[in-house]
Amino acid sequence: MSLEDNGLGLLLRDLLQLHRTFSYRRYRIDVLGFVVAWLVVAAMIAFYFWMSRW
Repeated sequence: MSLEDNGLGLLLRDLLQLHRTFSYRRYRIDVLGFVVAWLVVAAMIAFYFWMSRW
């Protein structure tokens, strides 16, 4: 069992082959990190927008 089977595939390294090899199971950690980062950015924007209206 390789690390890629455990969700540790690297999206940037495999970028040109994603149309053939993408699966959520393989890139789970990269996808979750991307989603969490966007949620943090959205939360910060919402917080500062709320603070500016306060």
